[in-house]
Amino acid sequence: MKEMNNKNQTNELLHSNSDEHVKKKAIAHQLRRARERDTCKLVPSSEPITQFNRREQERVEHESSEHEEVEHIRSKHERSAHEKNRSRTPENATNTPSKRSIAQQARRERERIKRA
Repeated sequence: MKEMNNKNQTNELLHSNSDEHVKKKAIAHQLRRARERDTCKLVPSSEPITQFNRREQERVEHESSEHEEVEHIRSKHERSAHEKNRSRTPENATNTPSKRSIAQQARRERERIKRA
């Protein structure tokens, strides 16, 4: 029984040690990658500043044109939705109020006058 307990403890210890090892290895890998990124930022670029500026300008213009294209598509979609809604109204529909709404409006007006 005591021997079985020792084996379990040994296995648990090995397992916890392997977990720690994996964690330490992952952290070391992350640190190594971060260091590589930072050193890349510190190393001066061989491209001239004018070329860098031109490339940045092209990138900004490209992003701007993509944004404009998305806005155009969105507004086109909104227009088509508006046109669909407008086409649902019958052709003989007018802006003149119905008899019922005229009667309701007159009733409200009379009540307002009574209260005043």
